[in-house]
Amino acid sequence: MGIEPEDTLARTFRRSAKVYERSFPEKLANLLIATFEAPVYIGSDAVEHLSRNTKALGDWVRNNKEDLISRKWVGGQGTVHIDNRNHDYVMLDTAPGKNYFVSDKWPQKMNVIGVFDHEMGHLLVDEGQKLGHHSSECAADAFAVMRHVQRFGDATDIFDHAPAFTARVAVLTSKIHYTSIAMARVAQLHRSGAVDIARLSLKETARLATEIARGYSLEKRVVDKIHNAFSPARALYNDVVTLPIVKKVVEILAEKKDDIDIWRAGKLFLQASDTRAFLQQLQKDDREVQNSLDLLDRHEKEKGWSLDDLERKPAPPRTVFAEIKSWFLEG
Repeated sequence: MGIEPEDTLARTFRRSAKVYERSFPEKLANLLIATFEAPVYIGSDAVEHLSRNTKALGDWVRNNKEDLISRKWVGGQGTVHIDNRNHDYVMLDTAPGKNYFVSDKWPQKMNVIGVFDHEMGHLLVDEGQKLGHHSSECAADAFAVMRHVQRFGDATDIFDHAPAFTARVAVLTSKIHYTSIAMARVAQLHRSGAVDIARLSLKETARLATEIARGYSLEKRVVDKIHNAFSPARALYNDVVTLPIVKKVVEILAEKKDDIDIWRAGKLFLQASDTRAFLQQLQKDDREVQNSLDLLDRHEKEKGWSLDDLERKPAPPRTVFAEIKSWFLEG
């Protein structure tokens, strides 16, 4: 099985992988990147070995594709064992899919590239290598959002869309992917001018993603609490958001109105692109829902809660963010 023919996304992955390997040769020289169709990049130390094992490589692409499809994943990262040698890999579905990072107002390829950078974040960011942990997903998403700014600038809707979409994912499917607060921290640093994300090197970006994940990921008990709170809404979910699901989320928020963690996740969920229309319909047609929303609005104002208020976990006296900021001040 040969390298996939040139196309826009394959070319982007290949070009990006070369840049990543130059910055992180110790981590990526043995890397394999593939789409669901074929390999698109083989690291410098793996070329000779994999060129002798093309059949095994082709079998792996087909089998891993089937595994990811069965899990309903659009990307994956891990280790593959071929002919007595391990290779780190990233595999991606390049077909149009969900709008993980930007809405459908923007080119779909931005979301596919965002998934690519997320999976690369698991390889490159120290905190991102703790697979299966909430902090690891926060690191990978923080890295991907910063890479989006470096690739496409800050004029897209990523800072508004992505935190709401990941809250939607957390409420309805995967609790460890509730990375909204880490993403919001990236937006906060960028919009305030505290860090010029576009000027960061790849190593600086990876180091800052680790700090953000360590400072703004949630404790397991909080992740579990949020996940459990929305289980009645999740029980109604079958791959698409529906009006009863949105109504149930409003009911849960009204019931749990004194819990700021549940409030934040639910409020972000209601801002997701595929929930807003249902919410507007409920506000128009369902007096009970509107009364609950009015109650929540008053309660939110009384508490002084804002999605812009991000609480950082205790950090060491000297942080990576402080170092990066000092580099700009000194340079």
